[in-house]
Order: sequence, then C-alpha cells, then structure tokens
Amino acid sequence: MNTTKTSFTSTDSFVHIGVDLAKNVFQVAYKDPTSSKFVNRQLKRKDFKEFLENANSFKKHIFVEACGSSYYWCRLAIALGHKATIIPATATATFVQNNKSDVNDAKAIWQLSFVPDVKTVRIRSEANQILGTLLKLREKLISERTKLCNWMRGQLYELGFITSLGDSSKITKLLDDCSEQTKEKEWSDIFSTVSNVFKDSLKAIEKNIKTTEDYIISYARKDNLCCRLMTIPYIGPVNSVAISYVMEDSSCFKNGRQFASYAGLSPKHTGTGGEIRILGVGEQGHNILKRTIYQSALSMYCRYKERQQQIQDSTCYKDLAEYKEKLSEKAENSSWIAQLSRRMPCKKAVCAIANKMVRTAWAVAASNGDYNYKLSTLVKNTEENLSN
Repeated sequence: MNTTKTSFTSTDSFVHIGVDLAKNVFQVAYKDPTSSKFVNRQLKRKDFKEFLENANSFKKHIFVEACGSSYYWCRLAIALGHKATIIPATATATFVQNNKSDVNDAKAIWQLSFVPDVKTVRIRSEANQILGTLLKLREKLISERTKLCNWMRGQLYELGFITSLGDSSKITKLLDDCSEQTKEKEWSDIFSTVSNVFKDSLKAIEKNIKTTEDYIISYARKDNLCCRLMTIPYIGPVNSVAISYVMEDSSCFKNGRQFASYAGLSPKHTGTGGEIRILGVGEQGHNILKRTIYQSALSMYCRYKERQQQIQDSTCYKDLAEYKEKLSEKAENSSWIAQLSRRMPCKKAVCAIANKMVRTAWAVAASNGDYNYKLSTLVKNTEENLSN
C-alpha cells in the first residue's frame, strides 16, 4: 500500500465518487457539482459503464474498496480520462454508519475519499496481474499435491503402513509395498484402483507444476529485472519473478525499508506511554514472496551454521590451523549473520535475513539498469538440467 494524500482543493475539477463494487449491481455516491445535491443511487453493470463513458458529464475520481474486479474498473476509469483510487476495505469499516448496506458502504467510501494521508492500494497492470496469477497457480498446485499426499498417508496409516514426511516418491513407494503385501486380500482390487487413480492424479499435478516452473525459469531468463535480481546470492528464478510481481515498479517505494514493509517482512510493533515493543512478522503482505524468500534465507542461515560446524569438527585434517583459517575467512563474509545467530533464535534470524534480501532487491531494481549482471549459478545449473 502507498500512502498518498487524497484531499483536494476547491479548484480541483474531479468530482469524488464513492463506489461499492459488486458483480451486477453498483452503488454510486457523490455530490452533484451542478445542483450540489448528494446522490446515492444504484446502477446496473451496463449503466455504470455508461456512467464512466459519458463524455458530456463531469470528470470523475473513482474511489473503490479493494475487492474483486477493483483493478479492472480502476484501469477502465483511467483509460477513459478519469482518476481512480483503491482503498483498503478495513479503512472504510470505521466510516460505515448504522447497519452495513450498499448505501452506507458507498457513502462511507465517499467520506473517506476526503481524508488526508489515507492508505491506498496500487493499481496493477494487466500484465503484472497475469504474472501474479501464474505464481499463485504454482502455489495452488503445490498445495494440492501436499494435501493429496497427506490424505493418502493418513489412509495408509489406518492400514498399518507408515512412512516419514517427505516428497511424493515416498508415498508412491509405500503404495507399491502395500499393494504387494495385500495382493492376497479380498479387497486388493479396490486398493489397486485407489492406488492407480492416486498415482495418475499425482503425476498430472507434478506435470503441471513442472510446466509452470519451466515457464517461470524461461521468463526470468528473458526479463531484464529478473536477471539483475538473480545476481543477489540465494535469489533464483522463482524468487526474482515473485519480487518483480510484488514490486512491479521500484519508483513506487521510497526505499528498501518501505518495500520490505509492503511485502510483509517487517515486524509489527505496539506500544504506549513512550515504550515501543517489537512483535513478530504478521500475516499481512504477499504470502508468495514471503514463503520463497524465507526458504532462501533459511538456506543461507543453514549454510553459515554448517560452515561454523565444519570449523569445530575439523580435527581430522593434518594442517588444522590452516584449514580453520580458511573456513574463518569464508565465515568472515557472514559476520552479520554471526551476530544474529548469537543473539536471536533461528526463525528470528532467518526473518531478518529475508528482510535484508528484499531491501537489497529493491536497491538493485532501483539502479535503473546500471547494475552489471550475469546469470546466477543457480540459473545456469537449471538450464543445464533442462537441456539434458
């Protein structure tokens, strides 16, 4: 969300219009500039589109809640020469008077349009919105695969067959073992059908996941911003595309701290009486970016801890002092992580690393293409695997 002033002077030629969006019925609230009457009326979808397309009427500044189709209507209003602003739904809740209804919601949105420094939601382009749809589809497919495997693991557990958590190959192997051991049972045909259907469904999901990931990798190779983002350590194709989707334009943010807060990787805080208490990372922000960056930050943290463990367990080498010195030089580059690991638990340190990675990504994106880049080792390895 961006913080912008939405109050206008009397010389402003755009009329504020609060719109409560829906699928077929729209509630429109505004003050008529000709009669100075407050209008709060209901329009059908076709009538509302004609209301925006009417070239003979006054210029409009549309204010809508962040909801389904809000991006579409805002883009349409801007294309027709109007202004458009998206307001978080939580902000309008305090302005709703009496009971909740379309009339009261539209009036509350109209009243909120005159409040200065209200937070607004950035209007995404169609291309950026479709890119986000691709990332969300990948997340959905992975979630469905996990749900399917966990369900089958529970069914096999009821039959006395157990396996540890892991990838889908463990479930398929356990199914094969179960089919072999129960082939003499009277219900073996039923179990065989269940096993075959499960395997086919799992293969279809994994094929779709690979298709989306292959396209994400090819997109990251062609996109200029993604290529520059992948020069950051532990930032791969999925991470770079997720950052590109969430950020869209680095000029929308003042600095990396603001982008990290927008992404949801900054801790919340609370306080009173001059005392501020820092809380944990909340659920706000973009979950796709938070998940992928957290995994990369965890890998960086684990690599550092592994390096420290190698220093402690290097008693089997002949030249122990030289080996320790070599490892210490590598660990010297992660001195910031070393300080974090000494004073913070694992998850807090990983969140701090993820926050720094996102701020670094904004700095790289804000360099306006002056940053020299080359494909990261991760992408090169991925390309070799795809070619093979």
